[in-house]
Amino acid sequence: MSVPHGFEPGLSCQNVQRISNELEKLGFVTFEGNPDHKRAKLVVLTPSCRRTLEKLQAIQAGWANKLADGIDETTLKRTVQAMRVIRERCEAIERTTEQS
Repeated sequence: MSVPHGFEPGLSCQNVQRISNELEKLGFVTFEGNPDHKRAKLVVLTPSCRRTLEKLQAIQAGWANKLADGIDETTLKRTVQAMRVIRERCEAIERTTEQS
């Protein structure tokens, strides 16, 4: 992923670059040349970062499974739908607030 692309709306290029630089200092990412863009470097996860992510994903999966244990699929689907509606409404309110 090149730094200026692939991030959520509302994040500035400067913030993405700052965070990427911090992640590089911590050894989580490296910057590589981008054949599609001379100035925008590609951000690449280091092997150490990949191992850390795998560990975190395993922990998160166990946590999520415990959390959902005993909740039927229909209830989970309704909950997900309700959370989507809440998120959409929050985003709409945020957009309205930003335009004011």
